[in-house]
Amino acid sequence: MHIIQNYYPGVIAVAIPFDPPRMFESFWKIAKNFVQPDMKEKVKFVYANKPESLKIMADIFDLDTLESSFGGRSTGTAFHINKYAERMRRADKMRGASKDSNGHNHN
Repeated sequence: MHIIQNYYPGVIAVAIPFDPPRMFESFWKIAKNFVQPDMKEKVKFVYANKPESLKIMADIFDLDTLESSFGGRSTGTAFHINKYAERMRRADKMRGASKDSNGHNHN
């Protein structure tokens, strides 16, 4: 949090832990005392079984296009980790930041 607050101010519009273990929210109640006030307001805990917290998702996202595993109504846009990883590798290559699984540069 320190790095994000001090070196990337304004980068995070909102952080939404969706259905996290309850322990995370308990941890946040302590940790938020050590972050800047505007950052505290950006963290919103959302639970699928609480309609009032799902309203947070509806206020921020179009629920018709948000994947159902994140509280939305869309079932056709499933997240595929392998497709995402390949897309990120291509983006890294374009930036010249390509590394192998051992962390070696291949520029």
